[in-house]
Amino acid sequence: MDAIVRHVWRVAAHAFPKAKDATAAEWWAHCRPHGSGHQMHFDSDDEGMGGVIRHPICSAIVFVTGGVGGPTLVTDQTSASKRLARRGWLVEPVGGRVAVFDGRYLHGVIPGRGPAPRLPRDHPARVAGFTPSTSDRDARRITLMVAFWDDVKTRPGGDGEFLSTLIFV
Repeated sequence: MDAIVRHVWRVAAHAFPKAKDATAAEWWAHCRPHGSGHQMHFDSDDEGMGGVIRHPICSAIVFVTGGVGGPTLVTDQTSASKRLARRGWLVEPVGGRVAVFDGRYLHGVIPGRGPAPRLPRDHPARVAGFTPSTSDRDARRITLMVAFWDDVKTRPGGDGEFLSTLIFV
């Protein structure tokens, strides 16, 4: 993961030079069915604890799979905005694509349209027998997200687990 996150960091720093000064990278992954979206949200450090909302320098999405699920919608609306977004960008899920955007921006995933794509016959999950039901044979939208921070605190989550954070040295 260290090598992957550092590669994404170099890509992000090209688009957001301030990311070069990041002291930490927080990462997480999603594996969602084709028809599932993800609610619109802001990436933040503490969800506004203490009245201050802190956002990463920038956030990146690595599309591990392509052609599954809907596009990611990134808007220009921030938590400090006095009005709704004026602009938005749709990022189609293409395997290997890395999308980087301002960490303050409102974003989410639009559900995929139509029937779910099927796993190819030679897909490792099928070969390994990891398909106990018909729905598990459906391909999934797999993404890795990385947020780059100038400073972030690691703390237990609601279920007692810690955020996956890589501290740059």
